[in-house]
Amino acid sequence: MSTLKVNNIEEATSGGGKIFLCRAWCNWKGTGTLTVRGDGNVSSVTDMGVGRYRVNYSNNFSSSSTYTAVSTAGANLSDYPSQSDSDDHNSFQGNKTTSNVPVFSVDHDDGVQDDAFNMDLICVGDE
Repeated sequence: MSTLKVNNIEEATSGGGKIFLCRAWCNWKGTGTLTVRGDGNVSSVTDMGVGRYRVNYSNNFSSSSTYTAVSTAGANLSDYPSQSDSDDHNSFQGNKTTSNVPVFSVDHDDGVQDDAFNMDLICVGDE
């Protein structure tokens, strides 16, 4: 397998914009024993307590102003309306650093922090 190393990627069309790639991603199970299912540029996910996680990067970002998105879902991924009360969550991120990002999972109904079965994170940028 070959490695392609470039500083910038742009669209081939005239005036084409710069292309930004995913610089880190992770999917983990936050209920019971925290289990990372898959990741890229993530060294670990730390369980910080009920509904609180910290995603640690393998390679630090040059700036903490990268775009980060998080999402969460319950165990019944095929039928969201039938989720039990413990499986409907909202997620959000805390203050990012160049080395990690805190992520929170909150029960949709009562706003209380709660562990989620399915957590996802992507980070784009690093300009």
